[in-house]
Amino acid sequence: MCLDLLDQSNHLGYRMSSSDLTSSAKAYADDLTLVARSPESCQQLINIVNNFLNWTRTMKAKPSKCRSHAMKKVIPNAEQKLNGHKTQYVAYNPQLQIDGQMITTINQPMRFLGKLIYEDLKDDGIRQMINQKLSAMLKTTDKSQLNGIMKMWIYNHMI
Repeated sequence: MCLDLLDQSNHLGYRMSSSDLTSSAKAYADDLTLVARSPESCQQLINIVNNFLNWTRTMKAKPSKCRSHAMKKVIPNAEQKLNGHKTQYVAYNPQLQIDGQMITTINQPMRFLGKLIYEDLKDDGIRQMINQKLSAMLKTTDKSQLNGIMKMWIYNHMI
């Protein structure tokens, strides 16, 4: 019912530049992600969800488990462009609230649907973590007393 209610406010959602698709809410199990084109639009979506939760009388928002993330485009001026600066996106705090409490921004990596999400949305930290883990597994296997065929099996099937 909550998603049906949010569908009525789909015009507040984010429109992809490469298509005509506008999205305002994504849900998976008990996770709800609101996507909007501006902090004001997102706050309106949050208010809709909060009003729905209050209407149910059995559910309540849990601000401590909520996170917000907003990016803005920074376009360099003419002088900066000459010095090689490029257009970039930077994270900022959109000052969103739910049930009268501020929603925390992503200030350290958080796990969302099994994936680590960083403030800058880059995968550099994940790549570094995977490289370290892979190197440790390869070294441990290499140092073991197993023969070459057994090590090859571990490399092929386990690592």
